[in-house]
Amino acid sequence: MRQEEGFTLVEVIASLVIISIILLSFFPMLITAKKTSVMNVDKLVMIQLAEATLDRLQVDPFGYLEQASLNPPYLHKPTKDGAFTYTYINCKPQNCRPLYLLTLNDKTYYTEITASQNASEKNSKLINIVVTIKDEAKKKVYSVEGYVSGYE
Repeated sequence: MRQEEGFTLVEVIASLVIISIILLSFFPMLITAKKTSVMNVDKLVMIQLAEATLDRLQVDPFGYLEQASLNPPYLHKPTKDGAFTYTYINCKPQNCRPLYLLTLNDKTYYTEITASQNASEKNSKLINIVVTIKDEAKKKVYSVEGYVSGYE
């Protein structure tokens, strides 16, 4: 009988099984990493949209909000909680819907702007703004808050 060198069929199959088990143990980790990466990208997009909307509000607040009076400028009489919420459904300025429905990376994001103004803010000529961005499923929500000067 000849002495042959090399691996037997059993050794090859056993090594393939061991390698397969090791690789399969990494798949859940890779899938979780991918999902986390996608969620982080969505959150970053929503953060940027909210901050950009707040910046645009600081430049032109009444492009988004309804102005009740020009002399002196102020918001409408507040509701019971003292705030107005503007969405793409109830925005007042003409052609305002594109400001509240933003499409980016083939996803639609909904903007909701809550404006409030108490007596001291009115005297200081400031409007308290909360910009909320929601994703298409309206499950992910991000908000940013700031003050805008509605008048000079």
